[in-house]
Amino acid sequence: MTRRGWRWTAAGAALAALVVLAPSRWMDCDRPDWVSRAPDGAHSLTACARPMLMAMPGGGGDNDGWLVLRDARGFIQGAVDVSLIRQTSNEVRWAGRTASIPLVATLHGGPERSLPVAFATDRLWRLRGLVGLTPTDAEFR
Repeated sequence: MTRRGWRWTAAGAALAALVVLAPSRWMDCDRPDWVSRAPDGAHSLTACARPMLMAMPGGGGDNDGWLVLRDARGFIQGAVDVSLIRQTSNEVRWAGRTASIPLVATLHGGPERSLPVAFATDRLWRLRGLVGLTPTDAEFR
């Protein structure tokens, strides 16, 4: 194998390791602000606030967080970074596999995928959240 071939192989192996080893608890929360389930039960949308290390008096509810769309097995199918989690208290509108909160976010869930594909998709969303590559709520306004 050529030197260039080894570089591509190493890059692919590093990417695969990042996908598999992405923090498994990133974008999970023990106490979500709210959870909305699709009428057919195939998806759920969860609002999770990021923990604040410190806040000014009266500003404890001004934290940011994520809206996370999961399939029935709990794998992440989409996420949106929300600048003010309190603004997500609107009612979620479900249309098939799509969850929508007006002026905040619209998340599209896909069909049920095989376990390896669902796992890889979940890990990629977690990795995107870790490095700040998830869409923001400002993109939906």
